[in-house]
Amino acid sequence: MKATRYNYSDEEKFALIEVIAMIKGLQVLMARMETVFTDAIRRNIYAELQDFVQVILREPLRKAIKNKKDLIRRY
Repeated sequence: MKATRYNYSDEEKFALIEVIAMIKGLQVLMARMETVFTDAIRRNIYAELQDFVQVILREPLRKAIKNKKDLIRRY
C-alpha cells in the first residue's frame, strides 16, 4: 500500500509488522485452546446458575410454597 510505504518510517513499519504478527500468533494460540476456553465457560455458567438457583431463589421459592402459590407448586 502506498499509504504505509510513504507515510511511515522504517521503524514504524517494523513496529506495525510486529503488532500484526503478535495478533496473528494470539489468534492461533486461542484457536488451539478453544476447547479449554469453552469448557471453562461452561463450568462457569453452570456454577453461576447453581449459585443463583440454590442461593438467590431459595428464599423466594420457600415463601411461595409456604404461601401455597399454585403456580410454583405445579413445577
